[in-house]
Amino acid sequence: MANKIKVEKITKEIKEDPIVRDVDNQKKPISEPSESSEPTEAKEPVKEKPKVSMEEDRKIDRGWENKAEIMRKNFESQPTVEIMIPCEGEEQPGVVKTEIVNGKEVTIAVSGAVWSKTFNGHRVIIPKGVYTPVAKQVADNIAKEFAQTQSAGEQWKIDRKDPNTGGTVKQQLS
Repeated sequence: MANKIKVEKITKEIKEDPIVRDVDNQKKPISEPSESSEPTEAKEPVKEKPKVSMEEDRKIDRGWENKAEIMRKNFESQPTVEIMIPCEGEEQPGVVKTEIVNGKEVTIAVSGAVWSKTFNGHRVIIPKGVYTPVAKQVADNIAKEFAQTQSAGEQWKIDRKDPNTGGTVKQQLS
């Protein structure tokens, strides 16, 4: 019942939209044959939707900020786990600092290698090569990401087990 009310409300809003009303009231396009023998008139150009006002734009921005803020609070409510993301090759251990910018607490990479990812608008920056406490959900995401990287290409390695013989492919080639 609630869904039916929502559908009716949305349908009413669409019908009341001036752009939809203009499109519905337009004459047939020139390319379609007309029912009468009279020449068809060129259709009027479709009016473009008015641009979003500055106030509406700010409301939209606040909505995104709220989503990021919700995610940040979600991470803060979770238990923390200490992890270390290893440096790759010539990378130096990362250094990050937390600052307050425009009334919000943000993490900034100062130097070295860092791992960063955005979760629903909330940016997480973790230094590589340093044990760092992070939310359990972030640690699980990092573990899954590294597991995928580790297992990529397993089926092409020369020292893999051949399921038919049980020996390694390297032994078969020797």
